[in-house]
Amino acid sequence: MSGKRIASIDIAKGVGMMFIMWGHIMRFGITNHWVYVFHIPLFFFLSGLVFSYEKYGSFRVFLKRKFHTLLIPYFIYSVVTWVIWALYSFFTHADIESYWMPLLQTFIAQGSAGYLIHNGTLWFVTCLFVVECLYWMIGRLKIWIRLVVLGLCAVLGVFLSTYNGPVDFTLLPWNIEVALMVIIFYAAGDLLKTHLSIESINDYIKNHTFFFVVLSVLLGLFVYVVAIINGKVSMGHANPGKYPLLFYFGAFCGTAMTIIVSAILSRITRKNSFIEWVGKNSFCVMAIHNPIKGVVVVVVARIMHTTINTINSSLSHAFIAFVFSVIVTAIFTFLISRIQSCHVSMKHVERK
Repeated sequence: MSGKRIASIDIAKGVGMMFIMWGHIMRFGITNHWVYVFHIPLFFFLSGLVFSYEKYGSFRVFLKRKFHTLLIPYFIYSVVTWVIWALYSFFTHADIESYWMPLLQTFIAQGSAGYLIHNGTLWFVTCLFVVECLYWMIGRLKIWIRLVVLGLCAVLGVFLSTYNGPVDFTLLPWNIEVALMVIIFYAAGDLLKTHLSIESINDYIKNHTFFFVVLSVLLGLFVYVVAIINGKVSMGHANPGKYPLLFYFGAFCGTAMTIIVSAILSRITRKNSFIEWVGKNSFCVMAIHNPIKGVVVVVVARIMHTTINTINSSLSHAFIAFVFSVIVTAIFTFLISRIQSCHVSMKHVERK
């Protein structure tokens, strides 16, 4: 990768974030199962797509960079959203067993068993950190050895995630079991861009638009079939569904579908479109949308004189909550990005 941003990748992140937000609002039904088949594997794939040893040089530099870009923001967002959650729960007299336990669970960074109740989506950040550290070592192996190791990682990850013995491996810190299960998607992104440039893939898709539109529809239908047969999938809860092999098939189909759609959108949408902007700010959107969604769903339910369960299970009600969640999340993301820009500018002036 040359270091410049590629519109189709940002659009893919933006589309993926829309899928994630929809899945967190429409919690029941086939559309929820459909997006859950692939929306998290998609982000690991996209992360692998922009991975490069050349950007860092050494593991020490790599680790330092990831500490600053992943772990520090993770802890900041977790603490801030915990404070907001604790205050909201206190003033609304919510039935909370412990206000302090979720904050302590920030260090465990586990998505299962009700951990990180104040901002559950943050599990992805530490899991990505584990995946990137593992792949730094695996990615240097010869290709055939790399594939064998990745296959073993997937098998071990699935085993730990589905094991029903006396030890619950789905509670491993930083979602290590999930990292082993999904590192294959990260590797797939890295392998793809190693052999084919993103620009050449986008050009080929744009030159054969009709074929790829049809293909994306077929891939979406494959994901639909997988969602029906495999049942509910949730990487945050280390659940690959009934049939793990079917999960991998559906996840790659959904990822390919999103890549195709994003390449086409990058051609027909204006530069710096809203969906591309969301992709560029996907970390912030991911980190704040879930608490915002929780408040929006409550407000919408009261305005419409209905229940939260109805919002989470009705397409029409969920769509209204989804639209407002996107708007409010976008506003806060814009404000946070402006604050970050001012901070960077001030540091730049101080260095001078």
